[in-house]
Amino acid sequence: MIRLFKHYIPHAVVLLWLVDIVVLFASSEIAWSLRADQIDLNIGPIAERALSHSGFVAVMTTAMIAVGVYGSDALRSLRYAGARLTGAFAT
Repeated sequence: MIRLFKHYIPHAVVLLWLVDIVVLFASSEIAWSLRADQIDLNIGPIAERALSHSGFVAVMTTAMIAVGVYGSDALRSLRYAGARLTGAFAT
């Protein structure tokens, strides 16, 4: 377990959080690339878009933490996890 501000976070939750960050960043890049291709825009290097993608990831991760996606309740049942993810993505 990892200690953060007098809270203990299991390694599985940290791993899930890291996987979520990678998936959100990749989905943001794929969505941007598809849209740029639709309007015939030059894609350019990913370094130009990394800051905006990171902002998207930060906002989505904060929303997911706020609704309790990484809480112990949500990790036990797929029903609770799905409801909390829906709430996080709706914000």
